Amino acid sequence: MENIKETIYRKAYQLLIKNARYGTTKDGRKYFYICPAQGKYPHQWLWDSCFHCISMSHFNVDLAKKEMMTLLSMVQEDGFLPCVTFWKSNIFTRIFNNFFYSSDHFSRITQPPVLGISLEKIYERSKDEEFLRKALPLAKKYYCWLMKNRDIDNDGLVSIIHPFESGADECPVFDKIYGLNHSNTLTVYLCLVKNLMDCKRLDWNLDKISREGIFNVESVGFNCIYAQGLRSMSRLFSEVGNDKDARFFSKMAEKTEKAILQKTYDNVKDVFLDLAFSEKLRVPVVSFFSLMPLILDTIDPVISDLIIRKHLLNPKEFWAPYPIPSVSMDDPYFSASGTTLLWRGPTWININWFIFNGLKKHGYKEIAREILKKTVELILKSGFREFYNPFTGEGLRTKDYGWSTLVVDMLESMGEMG
Repeated sequence: MENIKETIYRKAYQLLIKNARYGTTKDGRKYFYICPAQGKYPHQWLWDSCFHCISMSHFNVDLAKKEMMTLLSMVQEDGFLPCVTFWKSNIFTRIFNNFFYSSDHFSRITQPPVLGISLEKIYERSKDEEFLRKALPLAKKYYCWLMKNRDIDNDGLVSIIHPFESGADECPVFDKIYGLNHSNTLTVYLCLVKNLMDCKRLDWNLDKISREGIFNVESVGFNCIYAQGLRSMSRLFSEVGNDKDARFFSKMAEKTEKAILQKTYDNVKDVFLDLAFSEKLRVPVVSFFSLMPLILDTIDPVISDLIIRKHLLNPKEFWAPYPIPSVSMDDPYFSASGTTLLWRGPTWININWFIFNGLKKHGYKEIAREILKKTVELILKSGFREFYNPFTGEGLRTKDYGWSTLVVDMLESMGEMG
């Protein structure tokens, strides 16, 4: 009889293979990727694809490399990498995307840059330097695009121009930025659409968007992922003997981490908060973004301990029966099972994966083990779902959701620790 780990691994691999998409475009470009979920999410999303590569690297590293190169093939001439690529779409999708993005092939916004982290995970399992030499120049173009186009004050913190770029589309953090005091599904969606149309009108240019006061957010979560991606890039350039780029990316990682720790930390609440409108607003909403600095290399041990004890392990905030809820449970807009507006309470396994790794890094192995245990329970109870009720563990919305297979990487990582 299979043990629990073997069962999870088998089902995870079956899911990834089932969600695989491949083909050839009209202009002869071959592609391979794993979609987040059949039916509802058939396209290639940036951070989803990076997560899928991490999971797949444990089963078939060649397929992980293949997906990564498909993703990197969408790095544009200026270095931009889109949030979504529509490799194969129907006429309705093309009309929709032409209306919002003036493109039927890809979106004009980006997503959290998990790229470097994913590349490093693939390399750790493949040790394929030839692959690395092909992938790194394209990944470098993207990170340099972020530095040039999204850090207009050159402080090391990059900005997002729309909530979709944060990955947490409808998180209550953005209600405050939009000035919504009594938000509901309609008002939130209207703001999201208007924001998107304003970005299109201003050619997706942060400087123009910021000057009009539309949207300019230095997201703690986005920047923590960015900083860790920079560190991964530094280590990978060292692997191929490129010391110049290794030093450059290490220096930029240090700059970004320093800015996160100095600018986004609220000394009164002992928590990290997003900054908006050229840092004029520190957004007073405690979400999973507030925990993300736990993944940073240089966080002060005193501060990390405060974040863990005061917030993560607080049963009124994040220590639910099935952690980690996406918003503090004492937030007025917290909803344990909300499926219309996302990222307002339910537990997502990709966030558990990030915080789990941060806890391990800083020596909180027992708490990491507990989060892993609860994550495994979610999978056994409800399968690989899009997200979960943090009180009951009920799986919510989409079934067979790709990035929930990250539990495999968590199990491998904890197993290597003993």
